Parts: sequence; C-alpha cells; structure tokens
Amino acid sequence: MIGYSLVAQSQTCTPTNQLMFYQDFETNQPTLPESSNVGLSHHITAGQVFGTKAMAIHNSTTALSGTYGPVNASFATDVKVSINFLPILVGYNGNKNFVSLGDDYLSVLVSLNNGQTWSREIVMYSNEEELKYDFSSIVSQSLTYKGTGLYDLIALTSNNKVNKVELLFPNGTDLSKLAIRVEGLINKKKNDPDKHWVFDNIFIEGKFVETKTWNGSTWVALSNPKKTLPPTSTEKVVIDANYTTQNNGSFTACECTINSGKTLTINPDTYVSVYNDITNNGIVNVLDDANLIQVNDNGKFTGNPIKVNRSTKLKKNEYNYWGSPVSNQNLLSFSPSTSTSGFYTYNESTDLFARVTPGSNSFASAKGYAILAPSNYTTSSNTVFNGTFTGTPNNGIQTIQISKNKNGNNLVGNPYPSNISFRKLYEANSSIIEPIAYIWTNTNPNPTKMQGSNYSGANYAIVNLSGGIPALNSTDKPTETISVGQGFIIKKSNPGTSNLVFNNNMRISTKSKFSNARLPLLDQPKVWLKLTTPAQNFNTTLIGYIQGATDDIDNGYDTKPMYKTSDMFYSVVNSETLVIQGKSNNFSIDDKVQLGAVYYEPGNYEISIAQVEGIFNGAQDIYLKDNQLNKTVNLSQGPYHFQAETGVDNTRFEIVYKTDSTLGVDNFSKTKETVVYKSAENIIVENNSNKITSVQVFDATGKLVASAKPNSNQFSIENSKFQKGLVIFKISLNDKIETKKFLVK
Repeated sequence: MIGYSLVAQSQTCTPTNQLMFYQDFETNQPTLPESSNVGLSHHITAGQVFGTKAMAIHNSTTALSGTYGPVNASFATDVKVSINFLPILVGYNGNKNFVSLGDDYLSVLVSLNNGQTWSREIVMYSNEEELKYDFSSIVSQSLTYKGTGLYDLIALTSNNKVNKVELLFPNGTDLSKLAIRVEGLINKKKNDPDKHWVFDNIFIEGKFVETKTWNGSTWVALSNPKKTLPPTSTEKVVIDANYTTQNNGSFTACECTINSGKTLTINPDTYVSVYNDITNNGIVNVLDDANLIQVNDNGKFTGNPIKVNRSTKLKKNEYNYWGSPVSNQNLLSFSPSTSTSGFYTYNESTDLFARVTPGSNSFASAKGYAILAPSNYTTSSNTVFNGTFTGTPNNGIQTIQISKNKNGNNLVGNPYPSNISFRKLYEANSSIIEPIAYIWTNTNPNPTKMQGSNYSGANYAIVNLSGGIPALNSTDKPTETISVGQGFIIKKSNPGTSNLVFNNNMRISTKSKFSNARLPLLDQPKVWLKLTTPAQNFNTTLIGYIQGATDDIDNGYDTKPMYKTSDMFYSVVNSETLVIQGKSNNFSIDDKVQLGAVYYEPGNYEISIAQVEGIFNGAQDIYLKDNQLNKTVNLSQGPYHFQAETGVDNTRFEIVYKTDSTLGVDNFSKTKETVVYKSAENIIVENNSNKITSVQVFDATGKLVASAKPNSNQFSIENSKFQKGLVIFKISLNDKIETKKFLVK
C-alpha cells in the first residue's frame, strides 16, 4: 500500500446481517453438505429461476423433498430462512399452473436436531387453475417459526402472487443443528402434461460478526467451514495455530485473539491491522520493519506483552535516537550492554542532552532518547544492534509536552508498533510545530556536544513537505515515514509549552515518500545536488517544484539548516540559506536558483547531481552557471570540478535550465543539425542530414503527451495539441538521441 492511513471506526465489531448458508443450485456442490434430493431434478427455464438452475418437483403422486443442512446458527440473532418458489404448468407457455389443496402443495419443514424430528411450518397451495408466475418482481411473505407442527397456509391467487417465503426464528431458539426441508406433491389432472413446483435460493442468514480461525493451513469461517478467504475489517480473527505474515500474508481484522501456546509473527514489510481490540493469550512478535496497527483510538489490548524488534548498525561511541512502541519498557533492559552513563534525554531550554538513569527509568510514551552503542562494540566497523521492546503496545492518543524556551528543538519518538506519517503528525499539530523533522545519523557522533551555534557536525537528515535530504556523507534520504522505534527532533513554532498529540490516524503500514495528494510524486520536478569537498565529505541540498509551494519562503516547503556547519551546501532565497527549497510547481526553463556554500578548506571541490525526479529524469537538462569564471556547464552530463577558497560564497553559482544559446527556444536556426520551429499552425522537427526515426513529446512535468515514428527528415505536429508552456522533444536519429525544448505560446 504507497503508504496508506486508516480512519478510526467504532470500538466494537458491529453485528451485521450475513449469510450462514445458501444453496442456489448453480453448481453440483452446495455451500454446505446437503442430503440427497431423491426424485428432484434441476430445472432450467429462463425467466422462471434465478441464474440458470433451480430444483424442480414434477408429476409426482408421492411427496418428494430436498433436505439442506445441518447449519450451526447458534451464534447469530434474528435468524431467518428464505426460499424463492414458483408453480409452473409447462405446456401452456411455461407460465401457468394448476394446484389444489390436498392434491398439490409445496411446504417448508424445520428440524432443530439435524433431522431427527421435523416441524411443518409453511404450506403453499392454490385453488385457481391459471396463475402467471415469474421472478420479474418479488412478492415476499414473512412468518414466524412455531415448532408445534401447526403450519401456516399461504393461498396463491391472482391477487396474492407470493414467490418468496421467509421464516423468522425468535432469538433464544437453539439453532446449533438447524436443517431445512422443502417438500412438494403434484397430481396429474385434466390436460396438464407437465406440472412443476420450482424452488431456488435457499438462504439462512442472521446478524453476527463473522469469526475466522487460522488452523495452521487455512482460514475457517465460523458461519461456513467452506469459506476460506482471508479475514476482512468487519470480521474477528482467532489465531489457533502459529501464523507468520511472511508465509501466510498480511491481514486486517475487526478484533484479534491469539490463543494460548500460539505465535503470531509479523515479518518485515508486512502488517497486521486490527480495527478494535487485541487479546494476546499467546505470543506476538513484531519483527524489524513490520507493523502492528490498531485503528480505533479506543481499541484495547489485553493479555501477554508483545515483542517489537528494531535493529540498527552502530560503532562504539555512536548513538541512536529511540522511541518506544510499548509501555513500561525499562531503558537499561533495552540496551543492557550500554554504559549507564550513555542514556540521554534532550533539554530544549539549553540545547543540550541530559543524562538519565536507565535502571530506574522506562521509556516515556512519545519521548525520544539518545542511547549509546553497547560498550563492547568496536570503533572500526559497524555492528548490528538488535533492540527488543517488550510490553503492552501503545495505542490511541499519545501526548508529550514540548516547549520553546530557546530554539524549540524537542526530541520525540514514534510511540506505536507501526510506522507513522510525518505529514499527518504535522497536520494534527500544525499550530504548534514546524513541518520539519530532523533524524540523527552518525556522521559525527557525540550528541552531548550538540548545542546551538557551537554544534559543527552535519549528522541530521532532514525532511519537510518538499522532500528529504540525507546527512553529511550519506545517500539515505528520509521520507514521510517515521519508522517503528524511531526518535526524531521536531521544532516547536511558538514560545511556551504545548502537548504534541499522536493518534491512530497517523499510523501507516508501508514505507512511502513525500507527495502532494493532488499531484503524483514523480510529476513533481526535483533535483538533489551534492557538494563534495577536498576531504571527500559531501553534503546534499534539494530543489523541488512542488504543488503548494511558492518561489518565496514557505513554511513547510523551505527549510534552513539546523545549525551552521563546515562545508555547508544550500540554495539562497531573499538572503536566507535553505537546505531544502520548495518552488512553485509551474516549472519554467527561465527559472534560476542561487546556490551558496561554506568551504572549510581551500582545494578542489565538486558539484554534481545526486538524484532527479520528474522532468529532470531525462527530458530536461540541469545547468550550473559559474559566475566567477563566466561559464555554464551541463550537470546532467557530469559533475563540475572547481577550486574554492575557505569561507562563505553565496554568489558564485546558480542553477539554470538553458544555456545562452537557447534563450529564444522557439527561434532555432535552421542551419543547425536538428531544429524545432513553428511554421503556420504546426511545430516542425527537422534534420536535413539524418532521418528522424522516432519522436517523443513531454510536457513540463515530464509526462509523455505524444509520440510518433516518422522515419523521415521532418516531423510535424499541430501546435494546438499542446497547452501554453514548455514542451520537450526527445528525438531519435539513426546514430544518436537529441533533446530539444520548445516554448508553446
């Protein structure tokens, strides 16, 4: 699922009217075992049955019957049996009948003890000779089960064309061994060569919550053992044998019970989503990158604690930021090999980390903690740290007090055993926080020195509504998803203290990237630019053309660096330095983006493209203009190397999207090898030396809007086919591929 959000529902599973049994006679096998239908035959007459088949009793002087069941309906309320039927006299256009009391009848019998005894409940008959019947309209009559053998009579007349009967059972009736019998009798009379009673669609239904039990190989439905489909959000689940989502699949349920001695294992990149209560009488393991979701904020968890696993790679003296997905997880028990002096919380008022005593403290809900790697790790190589949180999973509304007495930096943590959407976290708290998250990496470990302007590292990957950028020397960009167990820093936007609120609407089951709901991610042009230093360190900055952003400073789409660091790389807007710049989605090749950098030492530097999306992914080149050397280079074709001195420079470089020779994109000289120009009402692509084998035309978002294979020196397309703005032609020749831009006016 792009990552998906779930909306809170009612706290309990609501009984709904559902089928426990049906027999439509369309296949040889009913939905539940049935007794033999001696003397009965399938009847096929269009317009007189549902589907193609029904059961028929015809020309019999002996009562014939079909028996259906037994059915366990004891778990349902408002149970009823319904049967559709027709009296038919074939030979008179197949739509007349002749039945009379004592000679011809159809009746419904009920047994509550699997056929040991029967009670006749309904008898249908008629004294009229000609009745025209079909199922073009349904006329139903409802009666109540009595169990006394005193049946109800239904007289079929021209004014009472009943063709469906319903038998209602009073609540409290023992329906654990319910069986139904349909019995009919026909006597030949006069000139009626072929008389029939036809019945169809025998339904047993009632109000209940379906329960599906995992038996080790399949799901078994309470209402019908032949129903083996996976559960849905309206159904209860019982895990009665070991279950792994890796082998058996993710599932959604209304409620979930894990039986004693059984294990539910949720594997990486899978999920179990439960709308309401979870009862764990067995074992639940949520593995790394797996998700256990409760949808309802008021859903309860009872029973044994669960285990949530989260792994990361660390070297000695490195830290990770953590948040607990369960309650009452002791800090020291989580990382017992870490020095007791290596557990920290964050003090916003000082911008310093403060030690916390791990043995006597547990993770607080939604609070972030910096925890040092185990003492026996080495400084030379990464070691996998397998953290296990054990306890009752957090669910529903979780709050933590955040403050702004200084810079507003607060270390918080994902409080759930499932991923959350940072976008939704911001939307729920937009009045008190900035739409920015800072995620710690270990480029320059030692969080105790992270204090205001004195912090000179670049450990933080950053994400906002435009996208994410990695930390120094990293290519791992954060996305909208905040993983299970992840601690991260958010910035409070207004002075004072407030409660940051988490709720189940933020919980998601899959990883995803930032995207605007009104525009697909890949349609938004983005470029990540990388500055590599003489020491081979590198920093990344993002420029994105995002729907919702403007070319000015926008809260949520533009982000300044967290602190000033050496070898910074950024863009500049109105003298502000931005590590992420969101610009208006109305991309234009006339746009320019000012770049700046802080150079730690003199030497040879490099600017390159780290990643692109949208139109930059092949259709639109990206140029770097060096104002100091008065030259423009195509970064799409390779990195740019240059010499720089120590210090800050915000004027030397800018990003442009055309060279000086393409300023007039609709006035190409026809002496060039390949030209694109307007002639009358058409746009012409022409090459006098090579045949044009194919042409692809893209709009400014990178969407393919036209294509052709002219296999000629010239290609023509109507100008009116395009909206105003930039279009890009990708032209395949015999020996090469060229990209040309044209401005439709």
